[in-house]
Amino acid sequence: MSSPEDVDLLPAATAAEPFDVTNAALMSDEEVLDLAQRFYVDAAEMCRTGMTLGGYRIPKSDSPDQIIIKYFNLLKRYIEPKRRRVWYSREFECPAEHQIGLRRLAKLIEKGQDINPHQSKRLRKPQSKDSLLNDWGVHHFHLGNNLTTDGFAERTGPLLFARVDPIDVYFLTVGDHNDFSRQELVRMLHGNWPEVILPYRLHGILGGPTPWTDSDIKTLRAIGRTSMLQMPDGTIYMGPGGGYSTDGTSTDVVGRRNEIVRLCRHLAGLVRDHVHLLKAECEKKGTRFDPPYQFRLYVINGMAYAWEERHDAVLNLSTPISLPSMSIPDFGHPITRPRADRD
Repeated sequence: MSSPEDVDLLPAATAAEPFDVTNAALMSDEEVLDLAQRFYVDAAEMCRTGMTLGGYRIPKSDSPDQIIIKYFNLLKRYIEPKRRRVWYSREFECPAEHQIGLRRLAKLIEKGQDINPHQSKRLRKPQSKDSLLNDWGVHHFHLGNNLTTDGFAERTGPLLFARVDPIDVYFLTVGDHNDFSRQELVRMLHGNWPEVILPYRLHGILGGPTPWTDSDIKTLRAIGRTSMLQMPDGTIYMGPGGGYSTDGTSTDVVGRRNEIVRLCRHLAGLVRDHVHLLKAECEKKGTRFDPPYQFRLYVINGMAYAWEERHDAVLNLSTPISLPSMSIPDFGHPITRPRADRD
């Protein structure tokens, strides 16, 4: 059996091409829904491949939903190695004994090197949920100078709390494991870089007379409830990390999973709308193009293709196709797990 790379591709299928009413006879609505589900399974397998290539083991028994949720959960926690600028809050403090580790971590960030070994060892588990990150968008890092035999940096009691954005990293302060629900972290973001969390500011809402305490925040997270945060100047924010569902899963992760569902439905619709191109091409070559069709989804260099296995024919579905905030290259992007054989 050939792979999509070996088959001559038909011209890109785009919405601009006229829709042939006879396509409804080629593929029924039920078949389109079945194809969308098939594409969803294929997308999950691409996500599995991305995690497997990075050294993660994903149980064969995992459902497509579980795989995709794990993938995007891991992608939210994983920090892509790339050059970023480092900024320090006005309130920043770090114990003298961890200054060397702090400076080393800052240099790694500025040079675009991998800082994931400084994260929690729970990064080894794709299903692990980071409540601080999901709620407030704040990572925490260990400040050890050396990597241990498991590929992670030496564990330290003091932790660096920082927000990591695509271009910048904002160092808030150095605290400890008791500070995960410390609202002062969000106050530092508000006081130093309010533009960074501006999308999460709530307008037209007045704070109550007794704002949540840090202990309240910890309790609310434990039962899966998101809380509003009131700043000293009265500004109200709702979860600068995007929030989470009642089981603790990031709403960003759930949203990206839903985007995959919509994308698969969209691609299945494109196949239905342009399946006549494959039929015409096959008939030119003297080959009948009859159901049942066995389409599979492939993504190659950011382009989506529907490969019909029975007739060894490929339909180019994108040039490229994307949905808001999610592009096809995210499928199967390798996520490298920290391990001992890395510097």
